Amino acid sequence: MEEIMMRRSSVFSVILLAVMFTGLWAAAAEPEPADMLTFNARSRVESPAGSGKYEAVIKRVQWDPKKTAIVVIDMGKKHWCRGAERRAAEMAPQMNEFIKAARRKGVMIV
Repeated sequence: MEEIMMRRSSVFSVILLAVMFTGLWAAAAEPEPADMLTFNARSRVESPAGSGKYEAVIKRVQWDPKKTAIVVIDMGKKHWCRGAERRAAEMAPQMNEFIKAARRKGVMIV
């Protein structure tokens, strides 16, 4: 049981550090829209300019999965903060499903 918990803790402590895209894995032809990754990208924009106040902006974007990579970082087996470790454990199953779906679409997982 302890081995499973250690392995689970390690898996659960995985953090999705960055989703980046490059032309390194480009396919010869452009993919069809159905093959694209579609998601809502969020950013913060100063509004009005120079005000020092920022508002969230959501933009629907499409990425070519062959030009996309997900970099996964393992934090290690234990975290000094039990709360952070618990949150990572709660997040890991959804992250695993996300990564499996991305891999099926052709995204490189690093």
